[in-house]
Amino acid sequence: MQKTKGICLNFVRFKESSVIVQIFTEQFGRQSYIVNGVRSKNFKTNKIALYQPLTQLDLVVWHKENRDIQRVTEAKLLYNYQNLPINPRKTIVAIFITEILAKILKAQEEEVALFNFISSALQSFDQLLSSYENFHLQFLLKLPNFFGFGLNNAGQLLENQNNLKFSDTQIDLFINQLVNSPFQNAIKLTNSHRREILQLIIRFYQYHFDNFGELQSWEVLKSIQ
Repeated sequence: MQKTKGICLNFVRFKESSVIVQIFTEQFGRQSYIVNGVRSKNFKTNKIALYQPLTQLDLVVWHKENRDIQRVTEAKLLYNYQNLPINPRKTIVAIFITEILAKILKAQEEEVALFNFISSALQSFDQLLSSYENFHLQFLLKLPNFFGFGLNNAGQLLENQNNLKFSDTQIDLFINQLVNSPFQNAIKLTNSHRREILQLIIRFYQYHFDNFGELQSWEVLKSIQ
């Protein structure tokens, strides 16, 4: 039995009242967990809300190496989102980020630095009441640093992209600002600039992450940009 922190990615129903949930954990990387008795018509005993995408949890789990499905024995909120669940624009961004994380996070050993970055970034996103339009761009530009091919400047985003060029010189400046600024900093971008930068980021991810493929939530995200 082990204690760890976790960020939920997605779940599927299992039998009558259980779920199998994908959780990115601080101690064990991405793991599949069976959680019994969380689906119920009784409001007091229904705990499915704990396993919604991006929920941050303190967990007690049974963990055995080389086992496909582990088991959660205890779970409680690590961080209680306040603004994210009730802000439709943030919710769409969260769905987009969840899809990307589900594609790139793997089952590995201890991932403290990566976990802390994701956890802290999501909390910052929740707490921002304005100037959060570029959060997903900053998050995706900073995230590769934890996978060994970090983005330190705009030029690196164009590498291996078939000689693509920015539509104007401002894009170079904007990307460098996004890479080097904290989430709280307001960076003024037009919607067209935002869409162009995101397209470049996605192509970068498709090149560097195996089997990344297409993103179903991208079209929905475009509707708010």
